[in-house]
Amino acid sequence: MMLERFGKDLGEPFSKHLGNGLYELRTRQGSNAVRILYFFNKSGQVILTNGFIKKTMKLPAREPERAEVRKMTKELTFRDELQRELQDEGFRKEWNASEQEFRVLAELIEARISSGLTQKELAGKSGVDQANISKIERGLYNPSLRVLWKLADAMDMDLKLVFVPRSEQR
Repeated sequence: MMLERFGKDLGEPFSKHLGNGLYELRTRQGSNAVRILYFFNKSGQVILTNGFIKKTMKLPAREPERAEVRKMTKELTFRDELQRELQDEGFRKEWNASEQEFRVLAELIEARISSGLTQKELAGKSGVDQANISKIERGLYNPSLRVLWKLADAMDMDLKLVFVPRSEQR
């Protein structure tokens, strides 16, 4: 979960600071652009306020207003809200499918950052176009193993792919 892993450091394209301590989490569920507004409480926990399917390029004005009202009254943590949503079988199926992808994206971003490289620098060292690295990190492009090996090599890392029985993942 990228929001849990990166917290306030999670930036665009996954999250955008809207001002007044309010953030917009950006994700996709199928072909829908899903937005979830949230803030951090005093102890640093993520508090979700409201979510919606974005239908236009502009953020509907009523959504941040709703978030501000809920910010004062509602304090569901991300994990609490996720557990509630996972009760719905359709949501659970989509979540499980996308969670694996997000784990790979988070690992790549974390590896690049820990290597002290920008996307542009990684592109120069790996021979992979910077636009493609950006698309990979945003979940818009599925890289081949060859591309992942090039990126790992440019970061002076090994790529390790492991198959784990599902009973061990839980």
